[in-house]
Amino acid sequence: MTTQLRIAVRAFGPFEQSIQEQFSHFIQAEKLDATLTLEIMELPALETALFDQQGLRNGRFDLAFLNTDWLANAVHGNALHDLAPLMKTFPIPDYPAGWSKSLTGMPHIKDAVYGLPYHDGPQCLIYRTDLIDKPPVTWDEFWQLAVKTSDPSIGRYGTILAAFPDGHNTVYDFCVHLWTRGGEILDARDEPNLNCPQAVAGLTFYRSLIRSPFTHPDAQTIDSVKSGMLFSEGKVSMMTNWFGFAAMCQTLDTSRVKNRVGIAPIPSDPGSPSCSLNVYWFLSVASGSANKELAYRFIRHCLRADMDKLLTLRGATGCRLSTWADPEVNRAIPFFKDLSHLHQTARSFPVDRRFHQLTHIIEAAVLRAIRTEDSTQTILDQAQTGAIRAWRSEASRPSAAAHS
Repeated sequence: MTTQLRIAVRAFGPFEQSIQEQFSHFIQAEKLDATLTLEIMELPALETALFDQQGLRNGRFDLAFLNTDWLANAVHGNALHDLAPLMKTFPIPDYPAGWSKSLTGMPHIKDAVYGLPYHDGPQCLIYRTDLIDKPPVTWDEFWQLAVKTSDPSIGRYGTILAAFPDGHNTVYDFCVHLWTRGGEILDARDEPNLNCPQAVAGLTFYRSLIRSPFTHPDAQTIDSVKSGMLFSEGKVSMMTNWFGFAAMCQTLDTSRVKNRVGIAPIPSDPGSPSCSLNVYWFLSVASGSANKELAYRFIRHCLRADMDKLLTLRGATGCRLSTWADPEVNRAIPFFKDLSHLHQTARSFPVDRRFHQLTHIIEAAVLRAIRTEDSTQTILDQAQTGAIRAWRSEASRPSAAAHS
C-alpha cells in the first residue's frame, strides 16, 4: 500500500522545488512506495494552519516547515514530535558537528529535539555591485547611497522595506535597528525594553526611511520574499534581507542582477557593532502524524550533504558547513563562503513563548509609526506599557526558555 506523507510548506519557489526533488531521491534511495503531498502557504496562512487550526496535532500534516520564531509555542502546545529517540535509532551523519552551533542549539530543549535545520541565512546587506562600489558601514551612509542610487523614472529605488503585517517582517526590522544602535530588546531584568533611546532612534529612522521617495512604495504589501524578487528584477539598489535572497538572485535563471550581487554586514551607528538576525527554517515531525518514523527518515535524508547542496543550488540556503565551503556552490554564488562570518555576529530571539505576544506588540507599534503622525516616543511608551503588562502576566507560567 502506498504511504502518503503530507507536508506544510512555506510558499517559496526554491522550497517547493527542492523538497519535491529531495523526496523523489529519498523514495528511490530507500525503495519506498510513498508519495508526498505539499500544501503550500504564505507565512500567515501557514502559521494559522499549523497552530490556530491545529494542523500539527490533528493529523492534517505529517511534517512541516517551521520558523524558529514559532518554536516555543509549538513545544508548549505539544504540537511537535520529539526526534531524539529516532535520532538514536537512525543517526544523522556528522550531526551536530557538520553544522554551525547557531543552527543546532535552538530546537534542543532539555533532552528533546523538536526540529532539524533546513534553510539558513542570517540577515545581511544585499547590494548591486554595479551601482555601489563600497557598501555602507553606517546608517547615515546607507541613507546617502539610497538617495544616490535611486531613479524612480526607470523603476529603480535606492532601497526597499518589507512591512507586510505578518508578525515577522516589521519585528525583525525593529530589532535590527535597535541592536545596531547598541540597544537590547530585554533589559537587565529580562523584561521588555521597547522605549529605550536606541529603540526611539531606530524607529524614527525606519519611519523616515519608509516614507522617503527613494524607498520602494507600498511597503505594507511587501514581505521578504517579494522584496527579494523585486531586487532580482533590478528594481532595488540595496536592502537588508535574508542571505538566502542574495543567493536566489544569483542563481535564478530569471534574475536580472545575476553576477551583480554583493553582500556585506548590516550598517550600524558609529560606535555600535554590526549584527545580524538568526531566524531560520527547520523541518519538524507533527505530533499528530501517523507516519512519524517515515517523516523523520525523510527529514534525515534532506540533511544529507548532497541534498543540502541540491537545496542551495536551487536558490535556497543549505545549512551544512560542507555546503558553505563547497567549490561548486561558491563558483555559482561567490559570496556563499561568507556565511560563516555572518554567523559570528548573528543573534537569535529568546526561545520563550512570551516573546510571541511581544512580537505582536512590536508590530502594532511599527505599523502605528508607519500609518500615523503620532510621536515615536509616545508610540513606544505605550507599547512598553502593554509589553510589560503582558510579559508579567505570563511570567509564572512555564516556557521553553525555562527548559533550555
